[in-house]
Amino acid sequence: MTRALACTVVALLGCHAPRAPRVTEVELPPVHEVTPQPIVFGPLLAPATIYNQPVAGAVASSPLRDAVFTALAERVPGVARPLRDPRLDLAGDDLADLVQRGGALDSAVVEFAMRARGIVESTERPLVARATTAEEVIAALEPLIGDILKSGNVRIGVGGGGAAPVVVLVIHAALVTFPPTVPRSAPARANVVLRATLDRSLHAPSVTISHDDDHRAVDHPMIAKLDRWTFETTIACGEHVGTEWVLVEGHDVFDRLTRLALFPIDCGTRPRETYRVEPRVAIADDPGALERHLRAVVDRERASAGLSPLRGDLRLQAAARRTTSLMLQLHTVEHRLAGTTNALRLRETNLVPALAREATLHAPDLETAVQILMNEHGYREQLVDPQLTHAAVAVAFDARHEMYIAIELVRIVPPIDTAGLTAAILARINATRPAGEQIQTDPLLDEIALRYAVERSRGWSDESSMRFVRDDHRFVFGPFATMSRALTLLVADDPKGVDLGPPTRYDMLGIAAVQSARNGALAGRVWVIVLYARRR
Repeated sequence: MTRALACTVVALLGCHAPRAPRVTEVELPPVHEVTPQPIVFGPLLAPATIYNQPVAGAVASSPLRDAVFTALAERVPGVARPLRDPRLDLAGDDLADLVQRGGALDSAVVEFAMRARGIVESTERPLVARATTAEEVIAALEPLIGDILKSGNVRIGVGGGGAAPVVVLVIHAALVTFPPTVPRSAPARANVVLRATLDRSLHAPSVTISHDDDHRAVDHPMIAKLDRWTFETTIACGEHVGTEWVLVEGHDVFDRLTRLALFPIDCGTRPRETYRVEPRVAIADDPGALERHLRAVVDRERASAGLSPLRGDLRLQAAARRTTSLMLQLHTVEHRLAGTTNALRLRETNLVPALAREATLHAPDLETAVQILMNEHGYREQLVDPQLTHAAVAVAFDARHEMYIAIELVRIVPPIDTAGLTAAILARINATRPAGEQIQTDPLLDEIALRYAVERSRGWSDESSMRFVRDDHRFVFGPFATMSRALTLLVADDPKGVDLGPPTRYDMLGIAAVQSARNGALAGRVWVIVLYARRR
């Protein structure tokens, strides 16, 4: 499975991608497609708090599980017999329950279950069989086993059985061992001591620390050798809050660098307790159907966060298709593509929104794509941003029929009822005055305020806009002894957000509210001016 957060900037030369056609301003209503709710996997019972944590007490087994383990152990070549790992038994039980509820076992959810049981190693693939006898289970697993049992240091776990399917997990013990002292999570700014022992065929260990939210921030802590194969180092959380990935490597007899272990430590936060799995759905295998389904998933996730569905926009859709076309052409998942950025691609389709977000990813299938969006913090955070109003999704298949996906998310400021806003401001002003001193706006002051607000909404500066007001002979020779103003720039229809200025004595009042073009540099902002004056 390929997954990537698009955050790296690359320079691409010699790329002549076609420009996107300009699209007329057409906003679309929200999608009303119903999607099934995800299956919530977890919280698991008594998860491990440290890696390689011993299992407390005996793990429940059954004659079926024991017979399956024995049959698989006999397939391991050599004299070294495989071990039954109770941690793998527990993870197998967890995953069997998930399969029974309709969840599919992709690599991400299997990794989640393994880490929750304190297992550093990864399994190549889970083996799943729906059968009631050991012979039937082995017969069902036979086509799936392949060469997974041919290497040494094999550990096997068997879970499920009965009403649930049988799930078999196989790992090969890492060529580096850790005592059960490394925590899965650590307090903020904590230092974690990592002690490990290399296999005797290896030498020259190294440790690399990377961060989940900034893959460019890489640390190489100092290694202290305690003997020829045992070493110690310190992993510092520092100011980072989130997941730090610990990569342990060593050199073999040919001095080749070999990856030995890769596992996360959560700094200043708890390990994730749940993983949301997307049910398999029967859907037409064409980009349009997948795009509609993913748009519905976006709204489903927003609804779960108490947010409204997003509208569509043809300009936004054109920008999304442009992004997937470039990713497919360049075989990469990025935001900067062929000299363009997200903002430039939106502008090419004649869209300049108040706020723009873009999520890009590559996934082998629909369910994996949705699980990335639901469970990866960076992606989900974008989907449930309450400021957003519109979304578009584009899908393009590569040569392996895997998907490049672009999700464009923007805020387009809605049309503001400026007349209603003006009336609400007047009511707010009169609410501060005694009952017998209610005031109405003066037509001349209203006109002067409107002229100023119109000029500001078109992008003119304060100085330029005031020049038009000062040169108006009705202002110069009008009935005004003194005048003051209060100016507010709004991005929403909220009269409470209007600045009424400091308390002042006045007997004339003018109010104007003008919305800038909703698509452009000022992105629908509303200019509100309140003029106060005293008669000569």
